[in-house]
Formats: sequence, structure tokens, C-alpha cells
Amino acid sequence: MIKIKRRYIEKIETTFVIFSLFLYTNAVFPVVSSGGHSEGEPVSGGGISFLPSLIYRLFLLIGVISFVFIKPYLKTVFNLAIINKYLLIFTLLALASTVWSGYDKTLLRAISFSCTYLFSIYFAVRYTLKQQLILISKCFLIVLILSIIFVVLLPKYGIMGGIHAGAWRGVFNHKNFLGKMMMICDIVFILLHINKEQRSLSTYFGIFASTILLIMSKSSSSLGNFMVLMVVLLVLRTWRWRFEIMIPALVGTAILSILANLWYQENAAILFASVGKDPSLSGRTDIWGIIYDIGLRKIWLGYGYESFWRGFSGPSAEVWYAHDWHPPHAHNGFLDLFVTLGLVGLIIFIFSFLSSLYQSFMTLRYLTTESEGFWPIISLFFLILSNLTESGLMHENNIYTVIYISSSYSLSIITHNKHQKNYKSLTT
Repeated sequence: MIKIKRRYIEKIETTFVIFSLFLYTNAVFPVVSSGGHSEGEPVSGGGISFLPSLIYRLFLLIGVISFVFIKPYLKTVFNLAIINKYLLIFTLLALASTVWSGYDKTLLRAISFSCTYLFSIYFAVRYTLKQQLILISKCFLIVLILSIIFVVLLPKYGIMGGIHAGAWRGVFNHKNFLGKMMMICDIVFILLHINKEQRSLSTYFGIFASTILLIMSKSSSSLGNFMVLMVVLLVLRTWRWRFEIMIPALVGTAILSILANLWYQENAAILFASVGKDPSLSGRTDIWGIIYDIGLRKIWLGYGYESFWRGFSGPSAEVWYAHDWHPPHAHNGFLDLFVTLGLVGLIIFIFSFLSSLYQSFMTLRYLTTESEGFWPIISLFFLILSNLTESGLMHENNIYTVIYISSSYSLSIITHNKHQKNYKSLTT
């Protein structure tokens, strides 16, 4: 009877996690609520107006349910919060920014981020890295299948019109969102495929479908970043080799990287022109200087969590007035973090990131042997690459935030458990 009850609870938890992960991808609901609107098209009705508020309530509910599921692991959670203190400090800073933001929705968004934080830490404490990877892949399978359905059967939603006419966006609002999601989706299925025990029709389908959708999204930055991540993955495999082989391999890689960078500097303009881009990255660099200057006015604590980009009603008005186009964000995650939580928030994140990066290298070399050991470090590289020209750094209700926080805490768990075992072996 106890075993049956435990299995029933586990199924409920698994369903809850996959549903939550899917919701955090921001798939389906935003594009449906917009009525299939594309950039450059006249705004028209046809969307479902109540969906955004409903989804927001669901995100808050996920936080509440996560808190309930965390209860059996409270001691572990408390220890993790002390060991990996930067993420907790960042969350508290986001909540505290309500005091100086002057925006009535800052508190709600900070609470929403706290719910994302709760779910992420629950995900890390409840599941191993391998289990996390499998659950994320199941969520991504749903995204892949629905994206194909949207493209084939609902092209109004699945294929963009306007200035990006013909580019696929699947179940997302924009082609760049699809490209970014397919980039990490492809990596997940490749990592599962490396492990022979996890190879199946679903991994083959995942790799094939995500690659096709990535190409058809026509997101050149996502395609370029994916190629970089594949090179990183190949190089990281040398990290598990013996030192006498690993050191020459890494030195050779470093030399090739320097040569490649020199070649890129000389041929950047030609490369951009070949993919229909300009050196300003479609106008991104034109707005970065303005945003940075505005951020300097509140250099230490910023304008409040998620309080900067409010169109003509917020600090972003100066950016909108300065240019013909009206960006919804800075197209750079680090710059967005700087203007929302200032230098303090940015430094806290950098400390958190560097700590996780160090732990990920140590975990990959010494503490894991399977392909899931690559997941934390690859997700960290992905986070950096994807936030150079897009924005998604420590945002509320965001799958990339969930992946970062859960990976960071998983690394802390693995490292802490290893230290505990070493301590016990020394005292017995």
C-alpha cells in the first residue's frame, strides 16, 4: 500500500514538473494570446485577452506547489541556501528593489521570480542531473511536436509574417525565441544520445526535429551559437582525458581559438554581410550606449527588478524616443540586469556564475562519468552566448532561469556530497 501511494505521488510530481517546465518555456500561450501577430504587421484583435493573466496566476501557483513539495527536503534546502548563498541574495535583492523602483508591479514580478527560484531549487533537490535532463527532454518533445503542428496546420501562428515573413516560430512569439529554444533543445537530446542507455527513437527525433526547426527559424545568432556550443562540447570531452594528453589538446585548442578570433576580426564585415546582417547587429549596438548611460544614473541598485522596460511610461522611453524602432529589451542580458538591479545585482550574479563554472569543471572531471556531467557547464556556456545579443538573464517565469538555478544548486549538492564522503572516510 505504501509503495502504491509513493508511486502515485511520484507520478503527480513528474506530471507537475513537466507541465511547469513547459509553462516556463513560454510556448503556445503568448503567441495565441497575441492572435498570431508578427513584428512589422499592424496590430489587430483576434487573440485571447484573458490568457496572460491566467498564465501569470499559474506561475504563482507553481511556486506555492513547489513550496509544498520542498517540505520533506527543508534541511537540504537550508544547507544549500547557505552553501550557494549568491542565488538567495539575488532573490532577496529583487524583492527589496520594490522599495526604490517606483513601479507598482515590481513586487509582483519579484514574487514571481521568487516562485521561479522555489521551483528551481525543488527541481535540483528532488532530481539528479540525469533525471533533470530526462524530464527536460520530455518537456522539449512536447514543444517540438506542437511546433511542427503549428507550422504545418496553423501557419498563422507557426510561421511569421511582417518583416520576418516565412521564418518559422513554431509555438513561440518570435523566430529568435524558437531558434534559442531549439539550440538548447538540440544539446539536451545530443547529451542523452551520447549515453547509450538513453538512446531511443525520441532522442533521434529530438535531434533531427530541433535541428530542422533551428535552421528554419532563420535565427542566425542562434545557429551560430549552436555551432559554438558543439565545438565547446567537443573540447570539453578532452577535460576527462589523462593530463599528459589533455594539456597538449587544450593548448592546441587555445592556439586555434586565437587564430580563429584574429581571422574573425579581419573578416567580420564580410561574415555579417553573408548572412544579411550588419556590424551593428540589426541596430542592437546603437541602443546599448544609450541604455548604459541611463543605467549609470542609478549605477548601484538600478531601476528595480523588471522595471526598466515599460515603453514610454518608464526609463525605456528615452531609448524609444532616440530610435525609430521600439525594442522590448536591451538585446543583451547583462545590460538588462545592470539597469534593473544595478552594479550590485550584476556583481552578485557574476559571483554566482563563476562559482558554478568552477564547480561544473570539477564535477565534469572528478565527480561524474556519464554524459549528464556535461549538462551544467554547457548550460552555463549557453547562458553567456544567448545573452550577448538577446535578453533572458535571471528573468521571472523563464526556462533558462530555471535551468541556471537548478544546475547551480545541483552542482552544490554533488560537491557537498563528495566532501561529506571524504570527511567520513577520514574520520573512520
